[in-house]
Amino acid sequence: MFWISLFFIGACFGSFFNVVIYRLPLNESIIKGRSYCPNCYHQLSWYDLLPIISYLCLKGRCRYCLKKIGISHLVIEVIGGILFVYCFYQYDLYKMIIVYFIAMVLLVIALIDLKTFNIYDITIFILFILTIIYRLLTSFDILDMIAGSLVISSLMMGINIFIKDGFGIGDIELMFVSGILLGFNNIIIAFMIAIITGGIYSLFLLLLKKTTMHSYIPFAPFLTGAIFFMLQYDNIFIF
Repeated sequence: MFWISLFFIGACFGSFFNVVIYRLPLNESIIKGRSYCPNCYHQLSWYDLLPIISYLCLKGRCRYCLKKIGISHLVIEVIGGILFVYCFYQYDLYKMIIVYFIAMVLLVIALIDLKTFNIYDITIFILFILTIIYRLLTSFDILDMIAGSLVISSLMMGINIFIKDGFGIGDIELMFVSGILLGFNNIIIAFMIAIITGGIYSLFLLLLKKTTMHSYIPFAPFLTGAIFFMLQYDNIFIF
């Protein structure tokens, strides 16, 4: 029951971040206002908002208009629950909270970029605050943080001089803050992982003729995945 309770708490946070992902691109308040169905705009009752449970009981549909609800809502709640349990298992209380919210903010950045090709400054700012707290709890190495923040972000800005719109400003800001988070060595590896995985994905889309050489793909999902992977590297690979 203890682990189930932890999972449910994480799923509740996941439900909140679902609201952030939906409302932020619409410039709506993520704090004020009741949740509503995006199809019929009916305000949802508390029993419609139980993480995972409501979705399953309603079979993925709105109670009022019966319009199908995207499965991404369920997936994000499940991810929120799993990450909460994982972080509790891996870290002490303070680091657990910070790492969990870093992971969820990275997820928000990735999914909003996937939907809108945009990274919002507020998400970068929140990630920056969480990053500073994380470094205070771990290793506040000023030189490593400065070097990490500049090495990839400067490279991306340099590439943009020769390739118009090679990287979005949001991607550059993300790598600047993440360089502080990971430090010099790990941010370089994270960037390489993102380039490789993003390249493989793009090649796959080209082979399926789902895109063209002149099309844009959102890069943040690959960056954020690589960043979180490198943040967890020491926990995953212990020799």
